[in-house]
Amino acid sequence: MAYLGSQKKVGDIVTMGWQIHIMQADGSNDRAITPPEWTPRYFSWAPVPVLEVGSSYRVTEAGANLDLRQEPSLASRLQRQVPAGEAVLVLEGPVDRDGYFWWRLRTQDGMEGWAVEFLGWYQAVE
Repeated sequence: MAYLGSQKKVGDIVTMGWQIHIMQADGSNDRAITPPEWTPRYFSWAPVPVLEVGSSYRVTEAGANLDLRQEPSLASRLQRQVPAGEAVLVLEGPVDRDGYFWWRLRTQDGMEGWAVEFLGWYQAVE
């Protein structure tokens, strides 16, 4: 849930202050996550994870050159990039690390590695 805060004029630009609140569905445990004042922030709220172990997906144009890493971590060694259109099989996951959901995937050529799930990067293979 987001609450509109105050406005501030900087030159010809009017900025809006926002507070993001995370809470239980019944409203309990309300916790504000407030970015530094007047710093532009972009938020994406999506129902993830949506990938399923044992299912195949095609990498979309939005996910083109998907990084396949040795471990589920941004600091892990990059093994290769998966181009748009290539199908992958989900083997394991999700692992919640570095602000992403990670899945162990197998590419068409048999390589296995970890990739993040991001809205619009995968399309189910029918």
